[in-house]
Formats: sequence, C-alpha cells, structure tokens
Amino acid sequence: MKALLIFTVVSAGILNNPAAKLKFTYAIENIPFPAKKDKGGEDAYFGSDYILSVADGVGGWNQRGVDPAKYSKKLAENTERFTKSDPIKYRKNPKQMLVDVANNNKEIGSSTMVIATIDPDSNLLRTSYIGDSSYLLVRSDPSNGNYVTAYRSEEQQHSFNFPFQIGSMGDNPNEALAFQHELKENDILILGTDGMFDNLFDNQVLDLLNENKEWSVEEISKALGAIAFEKSLDTSYMSPFAVGARKAGFYFLGGKSDDITIIVAKVVRDNN
Repeated sequence: MKALLIFTVVSAGILNNPAAKLKFTYAIENIPFPAKKDKGGEDAYFGSDYILSVADGVGGWNQRGVDPAKYSKKLAENTERFTKSDPIKYRKNPKQMLVDVANNNKEIGSSTMVIATIDPDSNLLRTSYIGDSSYLLVRSDPSNGNYVTAYRSEEQQHSFNFPFQIGSMGDNPNEALAFQHELKENDILILGTDGMFDNLFDNQVLDLLNENKEWSVEEISKALGAIAFEKSLDTSYMSPFAVGARKAGFYFLGGKSDDITIIVAKVVRDNN
C-alpha cells in the first residue's frame, strides 16, 4: 500500500542543548511467514544504539531456485560490519551505508531496505530506504500527551506490489531516498518490512501506543508483531494491502501473509 506523508513536527528544547546527545533504545520482533518458519524467514535486521535497519528479501527468487534470505541477511551482516568500521561516517550518511552494503553483497537475490541513524553532531534522525520497507516517526502531542504521527515514509514502487529493490537485476542503490528529521526526546521510531505495514494501518499503531503509554519498546514490538500476524491470516480483513490492491484495480480481500519484522525504538538521552 502506498503510504502517505502526514506532517512533520518541528522539535524544540533538547536540540537547543548540544550537550544532550540522543540514542535509540530498541527492541526487534521477527515473525517468519508460517511456511518459512523452519529457515527463519527471508527478512533480516540490524540494531545498535545509533543505527537501525531492516531488509526484506524478495520472495520471487524462490522460483529461480535461489534462497532470498541469503541476500537480505548479507545486507544485515554488511550493515553491522560497516557500522563497526566507521560508525560516525555512516551515522551521518545512511544512504551511503545502503549503497555500500549493497555494492559489497555478492549473493544472488534482491531486497528492499530501510536504514535509520542518529547523527552524533546534530541529533538529527537521518534515514534512507529503497522499496516498501518503511518507517513511522511518532511523538507526544504536548497539548494532550497522545502520540501523533510526525512523519511516515512513502513506499517506493514501480507499480503495485512491485517495489524498488537492490541486488541482482534490481535498481541502482543510488536511487534510494534519503531524509532527515529533527528529533525530540521520547520520540518513537518504528521500522518495518511490508509484512507489518501491509497489515496494520498507521492509526492502529497509534491506538496501541496511546492505549499503552507505559509500555516498554519490547512490549510494543511484541504487540505490534502479534497483531500484524493475526491480521495477515484474516481472509475477511480489509487490510492496507487490500486497499492498495483495489486502488490499483485488483480485487483482493484479507491480510497479506508474509514475513514480519518490526523494530520499535525510543529516542532517549545518551548519558555515556
């Protein structure tokens, strides 16, 4: 489903104090597609205090006798390797990270990917993505304390259910999009493969957050994963994927059964 840009909230306060550095505290939930459970699915992910990423191996490679997981998991391995080799460089430029991890992946296959970083000098959230792995940035509305959408990435697709992708016979990694967002302490950032965003509407995510404001990132990620998985198997559910299909002229009803990977991160002060 094509995502919508809602609005961007300009943060204040903590950005005026350059000594107040920020980092992520995060949790990852990964639920493989039931038929791929034994091999762990075809999604991959990486997390650190300052760099987060998810990648979704394109399942069509199965028809060519290629395991899509090998390509996406190599992307995650490369992300970890480059993070350790030059963390400051890549925190400032996640698009360069995406390009480098793709260009250093010799596995056959292709994948969508999203990377999010916190720039150590500016406290800006910097992001880069290709395809339909997406992210949602939310923050508390000071007027009532409820979480609202600060930014929602827009999926990059050639056509319905045909996302941009890096890898063999894929798109040029330099076509990845790049954005930056001002951050505020206690913002929540959610990264996910399409297994999440094809099954959960943004308002469902916000409702969960607002009904459970004291939950930890671990509790949020597990709950989102459970709901997305339940919806993915519901054949009568008008899912975001079903809405997108109908807008594209295809009849489809139900959730989209797929690998589900979710990273839920809260922006907190870095006291180190």
